[in-house]
Amino acid sequence: MRPSEPTRNPTQEDSRLKVESVIQDIIESLLEVGITAHDFQPESGGVLDGRINKLNDNYKKLLELKDAVDIDIPVDVLRQIESGKNPENFTKDFTEKIISERQFTNNKIQGLVDFKAELESELASIFTSVEEKAGNVGSK
Repeated sequence: MRPSEPTRNPTQEDSRLKVESVIQDIIESLLEVGITAHDFQPESGGVLDGRINKLNDNYKKLLELKDAVDIDIPVDVLRQIESGKNPENFTKDFTEKIISERQFTNNKIQGLVDFKAELESELASIFTSVEEKAGNVGSK
């Protein structure tokens, strides 16, 4: 487990998996309702009612599970979802941005390390020549 990763107990992990399953069921139910409503025929009213009831039951299950799971979702991800964008693209872009910034920072650090080594070398040569000149002055 990575240090930044929150510790989860098995009960919380089971609850998270249940929430994921219910969300998948909700997505499937929404798709079914959408297809049924799009091709609506008066005789398919019972089918549509059944699918809406199934969707409602899934929402109830999700509501029951809401307190069993403690998951932090970044606000930016929620904004992406609300604007109709795929949150995976946001995560990919964010990761690429962080990698680029990290590479830039590492290059800056390497530049400073190189500068320090060069500065130490130059200072050592300057002070060596100053010490030699000072030794020559004292001996005259």
